[in-house]
Amino acid sequence: MGFKGIILTDSMNMWAMRKNYEPAEAAIMAFRAGANIVMLSEEVYENSQGNYKQKQQATIKGVIQAVKNGKLAENIIDKSLALILGYKYRKSAFNSVPNLIESAFGNQQHIKLAAKAAKAAIKIVRNKADAWPLKYDEFYVIPTSNPATQDKILECRGIGPNDDRLVVDVLVERLVKNKTNFKFVEYSDIDQFIEAGRKNNLPIILITENYPIAGYDHDVDAQAKIVARMVDQYGDRVIVMALRSDYELNQYPNLSTYICAYSSRPVSAQAIADMLSAS
Repeated sequence: MGFKGIILTDSMNMWAMRKNYEPAEAAIMAFRAGANIVMLSEEVYENSQGNYKQKQQATIKGVIQAVKNGKLAENIIDKSLALILGYKYRKSAFNSVPNLIESAFGNQQHIKLAAKAAKAAIKIVRNKADAWPLKYDEFYVIPTSNPATQDKILECRGIGPNDDRLVVDVLVERLVKNKTNFKFVEYSDIDQFIEAGRKNNLPIILITENYPIAGYDHDVDAQAKIVARMVDQYGDRVIVMALRSDYELNQYPNLSTYICAYSSRPVSAQAIADMLSAS
């Protein structure tokens, strides 16, 4: 094909690879096939199956051993190294250190642009009962994701959102900052809330979440069950505001109102909060 660039693999630690090959074996095969750089990224499920750093080190040692015992030709490594270093020299990568000043990232211009994008992304997907905009100056806010599950999100680093705060916390903080009149119901009180059958007609805002983390399944099934129970008890008073994609919507045939942010980022939680405050 005449390609003369550098070939970089996807993660050798992804489960699609792991379930068929040992990491070192996969890396060796990738080098033989022409890859120049093998990526060893942290995958979330590595954390539950042992020390992923040790597994990555084992991959590196496995490649070194393959060269020593002749399983992988040393000239393959040499050619890749020459290609990579040559490219860096041609691009002057060794001549100066990039000036990555803090003000170039996350500055006010970027923050405003992110907020604008998050606001524009929100869509009222379903509004069968005309419950939106809200008809009351007070409402309930209830997270449907188990905090114990959410803690895993904060622990994840590497592939994933890498946010340091839970979006529900961000949303509630923004509502308070906006001086919004709302009642927050803890996750642990959901069963009691459903069984109580509150008759005050206040809207019930359910927050559903999901995160784009490879190898990790959020508690979306449990969230769906909570939504279904809420709808059975409170009907059209229930409004789902989704900090995720809208793929869950087909699980809620009886839900009247569904609003989606199409994102699980904190900036989207702030946009949802502002939308609630302004309603």
